[in-house]
Amino acid sequence: MYKLSIFLTIGACILLFGANSAAENSEKRIWACKVSPDAEEDLWLVEMGTSSSYVKLYGNRIWGNFSYEGEDRRWDFDRRSDGLARYSAILKPDNSVDYYDFEGAKAGEQLAPSYHYTCRETD
Repeated sequence: MYKLSIFLTIGACILLFGANSAAENSEKRIWACKVSPDAEEDLWLVEMGTSSSYVKLYGNRIWGNFSYEGEDRRWDFDRRSDGLARYSAILKPDNSVDYYDFEGAKAGEQLAPSYHYTCRETD
């Protein structure tokens, strides 16, 4: 009876983990972005739930923190030695992105976006 109980518990955990993984994968959304209409897409924003989102910049995948700020989606990635994000990308509802480079900025310093991107959501 004890072995059956352990087997059922393990089976239930596997089913729950599989359901959570499938749900997270089904929620994956990707935006391909470029600086100008004639440029190649060089920034991809990938939303896979708040725990495992990333950006892909010039072919390099960089894991980071994802959050919602009102209707905007925000990716903070590549942490500095002081723990703050080195870069941020903020996707607005009109599919435009403000990209910030905080390299050398002081904590709390207000900066203008380094780049503006136009994005399209991919399938």
